[in-house]
Amino acid sequence: MRYLCLLVIAACTVSLSSCRDVEEPISPLIGAWENRVFVDSLNYWIVERYDFVNDSTYDIKVTVRESETSKDLGYRFATRGWYNLQENAFTFTYSEIYQVKDYYLPSRANLYAPKNELRFIEIDFSDTPTANLTFSTDGKQFEFLAECLEYYSECSLPKTYIKIN
Repeated sequence: MRYLCLLVIAACTVSLSSCRDVEEPISPLIGAWENRVFVDSLNYWIVERYDFVNDSTYDIKVTVRESETSKDLGYRFATRGWYNLQENAFTFTYSEIYQVKDYYLPSRANLYAPKNELRFIEIDFSDTPTANLTFSTDGKQFEFLAECLEYYSECSLPKTYIKIN
């Protein structure tokens, strides 16, 4: 009888320890991703970095480097955003955008600045932008293809981001 009682207690302990709350899936985006492009006319690398903090929040910074993997010289753009990823559909918004003066007219003179010298830009999304994300089979890179927006005359080209951590 004593062994039966111990067996019942052991079974209860195992069943209680195996009961867990169902955890939400973690986004495959969590971590840091970079798109690096060399600009011949400026002789610099422009690096767009996404830091996905959790399943809904991310930071973007665009920096300038002398070489593809060297230290950042300064910032062109920085923002915090919110996103939702459903299969390959990525919807996103930004808030608190900061960028260098004359961001859309880059020259060597105004290409980058320290983060604390970026200027606040207010943005109002009338629509929630979306993009299609296509992940590599190993999950270490994705292609980002933004949808064409009505108020832009040109559509964006696809960008490839590599996971750096």
